[in-house]
Amino acid sequence: MPLSATAAVGAALDRTRRVLFEPFDAVKWLKLGFCAFLARLGEGSFSGNVSAGDWGNLDLEETGQWAAENVAVLVLIAVPLVLIALLVWAVLLWVRSRGRFMFLDGVARDRGAVIEPWTEYRTEGNSLFAFTAVVQLGLFLFICAWVGVCLLIAWPDLAMERFEAAAAAGVILAVLPLIGVGVGLLLMEVLLEDFVVPAMHARRVRTLEGWRIVVREVVGPHPGEVFLYLVLRVALVVAVIVLVLLLVCGTLCCAACFLALPYVGTLLMLPVLVFLRCFPLCFLEQLGGPWKHFTWPVQPVHPPPL
Repeated sequence: MPLSATAAVGAALDRTRRVLFEPFDAVKWLKLGFCAFLARLGEGSFSGNVSAGDWGNLDLEETGQWAAENVAVLVLIAVPLVLIALLVWAVLLWVRSRGRFMFLDGVARDRGAVIEPWTEYRTEGNSLFAFTAVVQLGLFLFICAWVGVCLLIAWPDLAMERFEAAAAAGVILAVLPLIGVGVGLLLMEVLLEDFVVPAMHARRVRTLEGWRIVVREVVGPHPGEVFLYLVLRVALVVAVIVLVLLLVCGTLCCAACFLALPYVGTLLMLPVLVFLRCFPLCFLEQLGGPWKHFTWPVQPVHPPPL
């Protein structure tokens, strides 16, 4: 059956209206928003307060000498911090993995439930957590090793506080492969969120089997349609970002204060989040059979009488 990303947009809008507004249920909105909050837990960016001037005044030779003389102190400080960071990361990732199935289940079944899907999709959520944890840890170790190699290449220039051939080679070797890794990771994350998780939800399978199903039934037979879907998905995300920026600017940044609040921001953005969750489901639903995620039909939209 041919797949149409543009047709999925209209169907996703219809589903979003049905889930959130026909009829409007404040309790369901709060519960579904909580599931969406869990599904996005830990996502975001961090910013530091160290300026470029601070780094420019850093004496690498003195810093390296101090570190060499205080290895034991650094280890005593670093090991507990690393263990705490790993624990926080693992807990957030585990909850987010379960939350993805909770939010998808609420959208697909048009219900606001928390406890039931948390328990029902325990196996699938734990499998997703294990897969994501292995991928992220492996990627982190690879990046650390690669950056270390690039620093060794650039060190002769860095030690002399100059930027010449060695430093340029280190930067090029660090940036170009990492850009490719970043693009590949982003593509994998989109396919995982939009196709693999729905496959796991519909077939009740683990993550690796979900990947095999997606490759065999979606990506393999329909590469062109999947590419167009990804292009349209990027365009939709960009459009959402632009609309949010316009909203923030139009309200003199008052909206940004509410959007930045945990859970509250998710509630305000829930129509967008539900639409972005419905979009891949409606795209996959065109395949029929086990890809029919929604347990309720779309109500036909009748044109108003003339």
